[in-house]
Amino acid sequence: MWTLRIVTLVAALACAASAAAQTSGTTPGGVAWLAGGVSIEELGAMDKRKGEFSLWLTTAAKGSGAHLADVKVAITDARKQLVYEGVLPGPWLMINLPSGAYTVTATLRDQTQTRGTRIARGGRQQMVLYFDSPAEVSPDWQSPFKDGKDSADSRKQ
Repeated sequence: MWTLRIVTLVAALACAASAAAQTSGTTPGGVAWLAGGVSIEELGAMDKRKGEFSLWLTTAAKGSGAHLADVKVAITDARKQLVYEGVLPGPWLMINLPSGAYTVTATLRDQTQTRGTRIARGGRQQMVLYFDSPAEVSPDWQSPFKDGKDSADSRKQ
């Protein structure tokens, strides 16, 4: 009986920890966003919601394509107004930017990358940012996606 309770408690805590890594919100300007993707379950759940967002950002390690968390991201619009700023709890940020031109600045430790993108009315953009990192993909990795690949897999540098 005690074993069952302990197993149930451990499973519940693991689910809670996984759910806590995925965060969502709305910026002061009313822009909805979703960040996370640490676990396979999170990646799958977030992938199902991609259609709700106009920009999909993935952070990954150069060479291995391993997903990276703890990347600080800032997005500014064409008027240099801050639209979003946060530290990603996982490798994915999905944000529903209105049409327009944007600059994405991402920093991992001492590395900063800046890229521009344009969101067309009703359009979607995907961006993968690669950082120098010793992170490796686990040999046990199994993609949660139907085609067996994710955004970082197909664009390793």
